[in-house]
Amino acid sequence: MAGSLAGMVATIVTYPTDVIKTRLIVQNRLEPSYEGILHAFYKIYHQEGLLALYRGVSPAILGAVPFSAGSFFVYINLDKIWREPIVHFTPLQNFINGCVAAGVAQTLSFPFETVKRKMQAQSPWLPHYGAVDVHFTGMADCFRQTVKNKGVLGLWSGLTPSLLKLTPGVDQSLQPQELRELKLLRRENFERRKSALEN
Repeated sequence: MAGSLAGMVATIVTYPTDVIKTRLIVQNRLEPSYEGILHAFYKIYHQEGLLALYRGVSPAILGAVPFSAGSFFVYINLDKIWREPIVHFTPLQNFINGCVAAGVAQTLSFPFETVKRKMQAQSPWLPHYGAVDVHFTGMADCFRQTVKNKGVLGLWSGLTPSLLKLTPGVDQSLQPQELRELKLLRRENFERRKSALEN
């Protein structure tokens, strides 16, 4: 819960820079709409208003839930996968664990990432409306239009390079040390309850 909340706050605070990054990527390189980060910030704010800098923030925040859940689910089941306590994991095992957890989390949250990028890019001030392949009025409509035009798998378009990179934008998962402490705490609580029941 704390990790998800921290990730959501971080997303909201830094979100305008994410919008600007997307706009700089999708703009026409031959006739650029923005000259740089500050110019893009100024132009988006004056042409489209403050809310345009937060367009797509809803799927970004909602995507934190499956991302955190996926990471947490993988981490708490690692001892069952490796058949040994998490505190005995080698550096290689921890590396593999991190990749698997990031891959699962990225896959679960990717539809929200897809919709977020489409919402960030869509603008009447950019050539071809930001080159977005569907036109929509909001988050729900973007999901609907994407599925209608591209099929359900269209929500996972571009997942492969993201999995190869395995660096999600905001890591809302718990750190390995925090997870070890959590597992030890759960084990201690279980042992206390067990001994109390036996007594």
